[in-house]
Amino acid sequence: MVSYLDSISWFIINADLPHPFAITVFEDHLFWTDWQTKSIHRANKFTGRNATTLHTKLHFPMDLIVVHPLRQPYVRDPCAEDNGGCSHLCMPNNVSYTCLCTVEAPVQVDEKTCSKEWSSFLIFTRRSDVRWLCLDCDDDADVVFPFRNISSAGALDFDSDTDTIYWSDITNDTISRSHINGSNQQIVIQNTLKKPDGLAIDWITGKLYWTDSGTHRIEVAKLNGDMRAILIWENLESPETLSWIQQQG
Repeated sequence: MVSYLDSISWFIINADLPHPFAITVFEDHLFWTDWQTKSIHRANKFTGRNATTLHTKLHFPMDLIVVHPLRQPYVRDPCAEDNGGCSHLCMPNNVSYTCLCTVEAPVQVDEKTCSKEWSSFLIFTRRSDVRWLCLDCDDDADVVFPFRNISSAGALDFDSDTDTIYWSDITNDTISRSHINGSNQQIVIQNTLKKPDGLAIDWITGKLYWTDSGTHRIEVAKLNGDMRAILIWENLESPETLSWIQQQG
C-alpha cells in the first residue's frame, strides 16, 4: 500500500505477500523482508511490478536499510583537520563542534585544552561501575570509567605510576585491574577466591594485598597476579578492610 502525505490518496501495490516484516524505500524501488519466504524482495514502489527476490534462505530476516551516497551525502567534518584544535575529544554538532575532556585528562583549562594536572580527586565504586570525581574542578559531575563486566565492585586502589585502578568484585569473586581509559582490563586474581572484601597495593615494591572473608585469609601477590602467597590464615574470623602504610626511613 502507498499513502501520500495528505493521508487521503492511497492505493495497494501488492496484496499477495505471505508475511512481510520490514520495509524501506530508495529511489523508485521498494525493499522488504518476508518471514515466510525467508527472503529479501524488491519491486517498483509505484506499480508493484518487476518484483525480484534479492536474497533467499534467511532465518527470519528482520530489519533492512539501503546504504548509498545519496542517503548519506558528504558533510564536512569540523573535527577532521587537526582534531578541531581539541587536545582530546572533538564532538561535532549541527552548528560547529565542542571540545570535551576524558578521564585521562579531566580538567578543562580552556575551550580546547584539557589537562591531567589536578591535586585531589576521589575514586569510588557503585556496585556495577567505578567512578572518578575531581575535587578541584568547578564541575562536580562524576565520570564513569569504561570498565566491563563489573557485577558488584567492592574494594579498590589506584596506582598513580601507571594510572591503573585495581578493584575486587565480591559477586564474580575476582580482582581486576585496568588503565583509567579502559584499556588493558584484565583479571589478575581469580582462583580460590570466595569473598575478596579488602584490597591494597604497594606501589613501591609492586605488590597486591587483599582480604578474603570467605576463606578467612590475607594474601599477597605481584601486581600482575604472579607469586601468590598466603600471609595470614590463622585466627581470622572475617577479615574485610585492608590498608598499606609506607614505612618512613
